[in-house]
Amino acid sequence: MVTERTKNQNQKSRVRIKAVALKLFATRGMADVSTREIAQVCGLRNAGSVNYHFGTKQELVAELVRDASALIERDRNTQLDYLESLGRPRSVREVVAILSDMSIFAKSGSTNAEYGMRLLNMLYLQDRPLLFSTLGGGADSGTRRCLAHLRAMLSHVPASILRLRMMLAIQYLFAATSTREAAVEAPEAWSALWGEPYAWSNYLDTVEGMLSCPVSQLTQQELEKAAAAFTGGTATS
Repeated sequence: MVTERTKNQNQKSRVRIKAVALKLFATRGMADVSTREIAQVCGLRNAGSVNYHFGTKQELVAELVRDASALIERDRNTQLDYLESLGRPRSVREVVAILSDMSIFAKSGSTNAEYGMRLLNMLYLQDRPLLFSTLGGGADSGTRRCLAHLRAMLSHVPASILRLRMMLAIQYLFAATSTREAAVEAPEAWSALWGEPYAWSNYLDTVEGMLSCPVSQLTQQELEKAAAAFTGGTATS
């Protein structure tokens, strides 16, 4: 029979393991961090203690992703609910600001507030299938609502171009917010990028510009060539 004391001890162990694993995975990636190392940093006897609570390293990572995503998506949905109660988001920049909001983890009271985005960015680069499978089933509802608003506001941009721009913007967002998160931990190392008072506003400018700038003549020509080749291929097949 599992006693209340044992349950509390197990919960404390889970919290400790997750805190240590989050920092290690976020700063070094999955491949370079073993469950044995996590156990050692936690002061546990062996890697089996980590496996006992989480099964595998992948399952531990997935739980950390779900934790971070839940905070992010809840905050994004809350912000969108408010803006939609007033009508709708007023600008591309307003939606970009929601997608880039880094106060989420700090507002949650997390002791590891400076590692959430870095974990997601690391997974985005190293194991996208694990990241996206974990975020499936509507777990990213706030993000999808933001992207829907962007599509509506940027309907003048050709759909195929906008799709690529949004993919690039998401990659840029992951990278930029991760470095800003790192700057919380080591401000001097990132002072050239984030040390200026206008740095964040300038970052939002760049994402907004990436999404909404006019399509160049060269890109338009390449788009038309691709469309013509696709039509020709369909006609002759």
